[in-house]
Amino acid sequence: MALFTDSPAIDIVDLTAYESSILETANAEGIDLTVKIGLAKEEAGAQLESLTELDGVVVTAPLRLWQLFHTLALVYRDAYHSQLNDRYRGKWQEYRGLARWASELLFQVGIGYARDPIPEAEAPQLSAAIGALAAGTYFARTSWLNAAGEEGSAGKLASLDLTAGSTLQAAAVNAPANAVAWNIYAGIAPLDLFLQNATPLSVGTNWTAAGALLAAGKRPGGGQSPNYTRPAPRVLRRG
Repeated sequence: MALFTDSPAIDIVDLTAYESSILETANAEGIDLTVKIGLAKEEAGAQLESLTELDGVVVTAPLRLWQLFHTLALVYRDAYHSQLNDRYRGKWQEYRGLARWASELLFQVGIGYARDPIPEAEAPQLSAAIGALAAGTYFARTSWLNAAGEEGSAGKLASLDLTAGSTLQAAAVNAPANAVAWNIYAGIAPLDLFLQNATPLSVGTNWTAAGALLAAGKRPGGGQSPNYTRPAPRVLRRG
């Protein structure tokens, strides 16, 4: 699970899982789905911030669903106002109702919190060192760990082209104040990254591939799970 303050917890693939035609609708109506995902997060965050501090809030299932359904409601609201098409209006109302249901569910089960929130890492700084990796393009992501060993969300992807006679070197950048270590996930394809370090790496140290990259094992995680839940002080606003 990611922190709410990390990158959005949903993406376009998640939208298509509920609406297989969402890409066609967005294209036909000139709607930027990435912008709508960000807007839905911002609007949900504004409501949450009226109830609690956002620092440490974990995106549990109800909060994720709230953002997902609210995003779909925003898309179909715009599509309806563009064409005044009753089919779009029905979808808008359907997803607005589902967003309301998800927000009320969040209120019922409570908001999840991490005691020591460790934020999503930035893209690592990659460089070449003398070594024996095969020439090609390599990809990597990093994550931070706090003193309890809890791992934050793996950050954005970085890539580097290596020539023969070199190997991959990586540095995690801009460590948060509570980070005590970091992990690196790397591979030869963006979606096939695996943990490369046997033990967590100290903050401020670099990692260098000593041989062929590991091609099995742990993949990048989604971030911290909540340590506890707390009821919202009052019912979330509808919408």
